Amino acid sequence: MLGDDCGKHGPKMMALPTDRMRAFVLALLAQGTRDYTAAYCTAGYTGTAGALRVGASRLAHDERIQAALHEEASKRLHSLVPAALRVVEDIMENGKDADRGKIALGIMDRAGLHTVTEQRHTHELENDTETLARIKLLAERNGIPLKALLGERLAKSIEGEFVDVTPAAVAIP
Repeated sequence: MLGDDCGKHGPKMMALPTDRMRAFVLALLAQGTRDYTAAYCTAGYTGTAGALRVGASRLAHDERIQAALHEEASKRLHSLVPAALRVVEDIMENGKDADRGKIALGIMDRAGLHTVTEQRHTHELENDTETLARIKLLAERNGIPLKALLGERLAKSIEGEFVDVTPAAVAIP
């Protein structure tokens, strides 16, 4: 059973302590169902019907088995990419317009041409004199123009005002 992969198991499969555990993973993937007991028997485990069910369930839910299943399933999924690509190309060339549009958008998304989204966050600083005073003090201390921090409109509104920015009046965290 281990020869199915030409000896090229991934690190998670190789981390399994026994060949039977690796055989269990491969049997589960080969059957295409969730018959843990059948995979357990295929892997070479023996016992009473009840013991087989319990052992199979425990093994199927073991974190190491789960990691190896994920690793092997991922390898198999990646091997389907050429076939999936042929289907996508066929739909793009011969499919209905709605299907072709969905496929085209999916391809663009996966190729890195994602939809651009914009989020705007507004903060009401105009009436928050304490925060504005802290910003002005920090900007002056660090030589940063207020316009760069706040934008022209808000910077003009506090540059003309008298705001007490002495360190004693404003505690800077």
